[in-house]
Amino acid sequence: MLGSAVVGYLCRYIRMSSGRPPFAREPLYEAICRLPRAGLDLRNVSARSLSRQLNVHRATVGVMLDDLEQAGRVRRLRGKGPRGTLVRIVDTSYRK
Repeated sequence: MLGSAVVGYLCRYIRMSSGRPPFAREPLYEAICRLPRAGLDLRNVSARSLSRQLNVHRATVGVMLDDLEQAGRVRRLRGKGPRGTLVRIVDTSYRK
């Protein structure tokens, strides 16, 4: 039987090593906040242009946008076809 200290260490190690780190989506959030406005707290997000800007794959931008939406920082309103997706910034802490 394993000691409680070993079990606690293994649980922390498994928790820390699974999934993407939370800071992985921060560059995308900052890039979205810097985009030109399409209304109050609205941005027109193009995955293609953001993928070039962040030097990642376009699908990665989509996954990061999913993560931001699940975290409650942005909300997708509607797709605009080749022009991108209209996104509302819910977490308005970027305002100064």
